[in-house]
Amino acid sequence: MRSATAVTIEIERWTEVVGTTRRGAYNVMALHLAVGFREGRLAFWFCDAVSNAILGFVHEDFIALGEDSWPELFNEVYLAFDSGEIGTPEVGSVAVHTRPAIAEIVERLRDTAG
Repeated sequence: MRSATAVTIEIERWTEVVGTTRRGAYNVMALHLAVGFREGRLAFWFCDAVSNAILGFVHEDFIALGEDSWPELFNEVYLAFDSGEIGTPEVGSVAVHTRPAIAEIVERLRDTAG
């Protein structure tokens, strides 16, 4: 298992690759999770686990840097995956909550992208 320091270094590297702030990098990660899930390339459990792992860093940045550090897109995607954890397997929370929310996010982003 990787240490928190190793993960922080990876997030810093991703920020450099994306060429933006950490907030921007979180939003790009969220975009990849949402599109990958929507297209069926990424499983719910994977996207949910990654968004849960990133959330800790988002909160740390928020505490250290304030409100301007909050990544809106990441938050939306996180909440969409988090909603799939609600209820029992019989309810099909992923189908009822997560899939429609992710579809709406991806479509909205597609519409605003041109």
